[in-house]
Parts: sequence; structure tokens; C-alpha cells
Amino acid sequence: MKKLLILFVMLPLWLFAYSDNDLDGVDDKDDLCPNTSLIEIVDDTGCTIEYLTAPDKSASYDVVFGVGYAKNSSSSQESKTNTQSLQIDYFYKKFSLQLQTSHFSTSSKSYDNSGMSDSYLGLYYRVGLSEKLKANVGARLNIPTYKSNLDNNNLDYTLSASFNYRLEKFTLLCGLGYTIVNDDDIDNELYKLKYQNTFNYHIGLGYYVLPRLYANISYTNSKSIYAGDEDLTSASFYGHYSFDEHWFSTISYSKGLSDTTSDYTSSLRIGYYF
Repeated sequence: MKKLLILFVMLPLWLFAYSDNDLDGVDDKDDLCPNTSLIEIVDDTGCTIEYLTAPDKSASYDVVFGVGYAKNSSSSQESKTNTQSLQIDYFYKKFSLQLQTSHFSTSSKSYDNSGMSDSYLGLYYRVGLSEKLKANVGARLNIPTYKSNLDNNNLDYTLSASFNYRLEKFTLLCGLGYTIVNDDDIDNELYKLKYQNTFNYHIGLGYYVLPRLYANISYTNSKSIYAGDEDLTSASFYGHYSFDEHWFSTISYSKGLSDTTSDYTSSLRIGYYF
């Protein structure tokens, strides 16, 4: 508990910001896989590269704290975003229940904005298709805790499936997701926004550098939630290290490859298994 208290106090000092709706450490504008669960290790594009394994118990849980930073020059002006995130996972046999929430602050030359990002509540099921091939399927509610000035943010739904094939120290990764976007379209003198459902996919390659150290690189493509905008694409690096059977940490870095994707995002997360 002492370590947890120290971690909780120190995290605000590390805060660098960005908007991370699914609390995976990747800025929303760069998140090509906005449907990842808390038991998934994601790359800098927000896509799954590995699954966290719960302790060998019928029931357990973990808590993950994170901080992130993102820079975006894709809009008319450069902006920077800092994020603090909290994730709680509950594991029961092959099922997992996930709750994610986060706070962001964005700044640019002409405006500053801060508040809660959207929160997520998801239910997932792990499937062993073979000794080497694993899958994770699930559904998630994207809860509109983000307060938009347009007052058009509504409850969205996401379905996802991720696959992981392990070959000795290597892992081949791929996944896809589909999000039903229910936000209200806007058509007035100031804004014209038309929303659409989104589909995303990712592919990647991972490697166990050490028994406790895992890293991967991946490519992600996601359809924009805004009708008419180009797809979001990015390349990312992700690392996961287990200090012991309880403590673990992840780092990530993502580079945007399309004009509508953030220049880059980075994140640091620290978690504890109970």
C-alpha cells in the first residue's frame, strides 16, 4: 500500500497531457484502435500487441495509472495535450470486466481546454483457438463523460476482436473493431459536422527481449468518425516490463502517418495486480 500511495502522489507531477478516451495511453486523434481493453497491451497507435495475463486465480483484479503527452499540428494551429488515466480490470476465469476513465488538458496559442474524456465500460472473453493462437473478443460502452461545447456527445458502442499468435519469442498481432457512433450531427453557421460509424484494424510484430520484457511495433488504420475525412494511420512502438508478480509498467510512442493523425503521442503507465 505504501508503494501505491507514493505512486498516486507522484503521478500528477508526471502529467503531460492529451485526450485519451479509452485510457490506453494514446491520444484520441491518433488512436487507430479506440476499442482496446485494459487487459491488452497497446502500441503507440492504440492497437493491441499483447495480452496481459491475469494471475492464476479464478478471480483477481488490477489497477493501472497512466500519464501521456501528445502533439497535434494537423489542425489550423498546433496543440498539446496532457492526460492522466485510471484503469481498473476485474478478471474471472476467461472473462474480464474493464472500467476506464481519464482527465485531459489541451493548450494552444488561442485556447485552453480541460476536463473528463469519455469513459469506457467493457466486457471481454479470452479464447484459446490453439496452443499458440489466442483471441480476445468483447463489447464496450463508450460513456459520454466528455462535455462538448456542442452538447452532442452520446453513448457509443464498440465490438472488437484481437488475435495473437506466438512463435517462440515472437508474436504476430492483428485485430479489428467496429464502433457505432451516436453523436448528433451539427449543421449551423459555425459548424458542419456529420458523424459516421468507424472500422479499424491493426497488424504488428512483437518480441520477448527477456522473460519479463516485451516489445512490439505495429501499424494501425482507422476510419475517421467524421464523414469525408481521410483515414487515420500511424506506426507505433510499445514496451511492457513486469517488475515482479504484482508490479508492471508500459511505455509507448506513436508517430502519425496521415495528415489528420497527431504528430506523435507518448505514454507511461504503471499497474499493480492484486
